[in-house]
Amino acid sequence: MNTPLDVSEFPVLFPDFNGVVVISPEGEITQPSFVQAAALGSQHVVLICHRKWTEARLNAELVKPVDVLELFAFVRPAQFC
Repeated sequence: MNTPLDVSEFPVLFPDFNGVVVISPEGEITQPSFVQAAALGSQHVVLICHRKWTEARLNAELVKPVDVLELFAFVRPAQFC
């Protein structure tokens, strides 16, 4: 049996049109540069929404991100979100 994933252990990484927002597991909100955010995503598991868009904005490949969009698509396939 698989152990449930505790997403509260991972930092949240969200690149928007003006920069990047990172929320640490402790709740600290920071706005690192795109380079710093790409380094965080390539070294740690991060919680994101939409992997391809996030990787395109950061211009970097993420190592095993936890993508909430993929989770939603798996749980509710072919349903409008």
